[in-house]
Amino acid sequence: MRGKWFLWLVAALIGSALAFPPVTLAATKEEKKEEMKEGAKGEKKPAKKAAKKAAKKKAEKKEEKKEKETK
Repeated sequence: MRGKWFLWLVAALIGSALAFPPVTLAATKEEKKEEMKEGAKGEKKPAKKAAKKAAKKKAEKKEEKKEKETK
């Protein structure tokens, strides 16, 4: 008797595992895609600004080194 209940319990767990995840996984995949799109759009501009700032700082440092060398 104990074995039958265990088998029913295992069957119920496997059945529910097969029934529910595809629905939830599909929803999370769509959400992830949307987040990736939003994140990519929002991050492009700040990345460019950061790159420009870094380039300006490098140029300023080079100029300062040149000025120090000439003095």
